[in-house]
Amino acid sequence: SASMRRRSGPIRRYREVIGLARANGVIGGQRRDEQLPAGVRTTLEQAGGIFVKLGQVASTRSDVLPRTWCDELAELRSSADPAPREVMHQHIVAELGAEPEEVFARFDWEPLASASIAQVYRAEQLDGTQVVLKVQRPGLDDVVAVDSEAIRQIARLIERRTQLGLTVRPVELADEFLDGVAEELDFGVELSNASEMAAGLAGLDRVRVPAVFPDRSGRRVLTEEFVAAPNVGEHDRLIAAGHDPSEVAERVLEAFLHQIFEVGVFHADPHPGNLLVEDDGTIVFIDLGAVGRIGPAHRSAVLDMLSAASSGDARLLRQALTQIAPVDRRVDLRALDAALETFLAQHMRAGGGITAAAFDDLAALI
Repeated sequence: SASMRRRSGPIRRYREVIGLARANGVIGGQRRDEQLPAGVRTTLEQAGGIFVKLGQVASTRSDVLPRTWCDELAELRSSADPAPREVMHQHIVAELGAEPEEVFARFDWEPLASASIAQVYRAEQLDGTQVVLKVQRPGLDDVVAVDSEAIRQIARLIERRTQLGLTVRPVELADEFLDGVAEELDFGVELSNASEMAAGLAGLDRVRVPAVFPDRSGRRVLTEEFVAAPNVGEHDRLIAAGHDPSEVAERVLEAFLHQIFEVGVFHADPHPGNLLVEDDGTIVFIDLGAVGRIGPAHRSAVLDMLSAASSGDARLLRQALTQIAPVDRRVDLRALDAALETFLAQHMRAGGGITAAAFDDLAALI
């Protein structure tokens, strides 16, 4: 029966992933610690589905995982074979309410890109506007439901049985990750994120998000303006187009500070491929599935933290941190103050400002 399948699916998936982990030396007798990160990356790649996404998200969490793990997991690639045209066709028609050839002046059935969650198609609106359609893979809800339960089972296993489980709280992290995936699977959320981000960036010099088309979008299809431009990671192309990379970097940073401290809504997946630079130097933030929000109290605590760090005040730094993160009652506050003193002495020599490395060290210390 369907309910039997729903119950047995996660168990089968759990066993499959555990089998891959064993084959890659992640669990079992012959495990060597220095080979663990590579074994985990291979396991996630072979498992596919949202396991790849799990690894990609984990690679950005240098506050939770050691640097060697983050570097290894950052190599994860989500290349999924495109789903066949006839499967995608009924999906697109259902969401648009008509054949794409009727709605658009031109529709290209050859996908531009194909990942585990969606495929991307080029099209042209009747008025000549170039657009892309992000179309979710069919049957994704069932796949994600099974994978999510399997991920929770694995997180419980890690929490109960490993040293890492004691410090990292994998069940809590898994829940946080799965909430994010559920949001990303509803393109309606991305649509409202886009209008919120557009409003938040309105006052800035040459920073924007692509235009979105709500009447051509639904829960599983999102239509937005096609932006033909290199991304911030394509250094040579930026220079060839006459951009000064350090000026671009400065404006990207300003845009993020503005989003975080002025607006409280920020792009939460800022890898280079999601930041495009147009001919006139306009920076376009694309892929707004993941947006972070930070309330006024947290914002002022982060500012307190930055000013405490730059003035070298360990006690003020600790007070700001305890506004942001819950501190376990068992923590020895004098030891924490001493550790923060050492941190400040190492990083804040002669007004050198706060570097990315300093942030990484602070996150690890916390």
